[in-house]
Amino acid sequence: MMERMMPTPLHRLLEHYLGIAAEGMCELPLYNDRLAVEAVGFAPWQGGALGVLITPWTMNLILLPGEDGQSLPAGGAQSVGLPGGEYLFQVGVGAGPPHLSLSLFTTVMDFPDQDTARAIALETLARLRSPAPGETGEGPPPGIDRALDQPLTRRALLRRFFPVSTDA
Repeated sequence: MMERMMPTPLHRLLEHYLGIAAEGMCELPLYNDRLAVEAVGFAPWQGGALGVLITPWTMNLILLPGEDGQSLPAGGAQSVGLPGGEYLFQVGVGAGPPHLSLSLFTTVMDFPDQDTARAIALETLARLRSPAPGETGEGPPPGIDRALDQPLTRRALLRRFFPVSTDA
């Protein structure tokens, strides 16, 4: 007899957001039909998993807590220390699994395709998982341009992928 596998918190999170998309989110003007719900770069972090959730309406940094995730206070906020800095995450509420969420982009209308969204998600994760420049006494790895020496901001990150034209 084959044993049925229990869905992981990440699978439950994806199912939750796929359900939101199917329940009419695609009817709203902030829905980018060039994007899909996707979990990007989830890896173990402090007993749980950290990664980025791309949806056609937003992009969030997600921390799925370990076994003690059931004790997250509903609707509250929790500070999380990452190598790239300290960030205030919101506690996920609703039918999805317990999780912490930090909005990276409140709208993704300017994203031209899923590949670009995925590249931005991976770049964001790489920067957040690395110590801020100067904290380790080492410079940036060879080949990383000067833009990565600056603090991570949404505007700076988007400008790496969508250069601003100075032509008038």
